[in-house]
Amino acid sequence: PVFCAPVFAQIIARQHLPGRFDHAGAGIRAARFSFIVFDLSYNSFLPDKERVYQFWVYYDVDGRKGNFDTTFGTVAPALKADFPQIETATRFRREGAVPFESDKRDFEANLVVADTSFFDVLDLGVISGDPHRALAGKDKVMISESFARRLFGRENPVGKELRYQNKRPVTVSG
Repeated sequence: PVFCAPVFAQIIARQHLPGRFDHAGAGIRAARFSFIVFDLSYNSFLPDKERVYQFWVYYDVDGRKGNFDTTFGTVAPALKADFPQIETATRFRREGAVPFESDKRDFEANLVVADTSFFDVLDLGVISGDPHRALAGKDKVMISESFARRLFGRENPVGKELRYQNKRPVTVSG
């Protein structure tokens, strides 16, 4: 609850300086442990997790630092061409929540734009549709099972049409 932070601050303030350092140290250790556990289990759901690597971009522009996991245009093909150990590579970028429309309703969905080799790299267990052809073309989308149920109930979503940003038609391919 909201009141916990002030109460915790009062308890810490009443303690002597060494006690404050103990609590701060315990907090830092807990945060580091959580980060390590998350980092080690991040891709644990992937069948070939030990063979999948993610490319991150770290930047420092005019004092603004950050990172992101979007793979731009020529990066994946260049890595694959320059490093023979790389079996396949894919490109994707997160678009965030974008408006869609179906015959039944309007909604927002988190969109990831990916190339045709996306499912060659990430075996996400496609339930229906051909994962090797599902993203061939700008007018194709793959949707999650839960999202398909929410939109279409028990009906097979493959071949159904949605409108991206409420204007451009796209076809559910899996």
